Amino acid sequence: MSECIFCRIVLRKEPAYIIYEDNDSIVFLDKYPMSYGHLLIAPKKHFADVVDTPPKLVSKIFLLARAFGMATMKYLNASGFRIMTNKGSSAGQVIFHFHVHVIPRYGFGSPGPIEPREVIREDIATEIINKLNKAMFDKEIRDRIEGKI
Repeated sequence: MSECIFCRIVLRKEPAYIIYEDNDSIVFLDKYPMSYGHLLIAPKKHFADVVDTPPKLVSKIFLLARAFGMATMKYLNASGFRIMTNKGSSAGQVIFHFHVHVIPRYGFGSPGPIEPREVIREDIATEIINKLNKAMFDKEIRDRIEGKI
């Protein structure tokens, strides 16, 4: 779907700060983060929302969300994280390509060292990518990505 921004990111026709990808899914930084390290996880194939996405792929996306949530705690020093998705515009869905948000938290109400809801700066994105790249060599994170734990 050439008009879908996430499909365009998958096809590299739209820029994004990509953290991880495999045959089925992609993880990248939110362009307008709510917190430092705010990630989006989406299937590479287009599905409008969580209800339209095949159950096994939904499960895989949520396994990735759990793994990358833990990575934000270990490598970005988040104190916790939120995992969420929206179904329909009344629920806040803006991009109609199924995706899950991983929103690190740094204490009650704190977005961490970032000004939320502005376009992410390249230097901050690079810093986050460099920190989260270390998670790819972390056995616990890899095992979570692969659904082993």
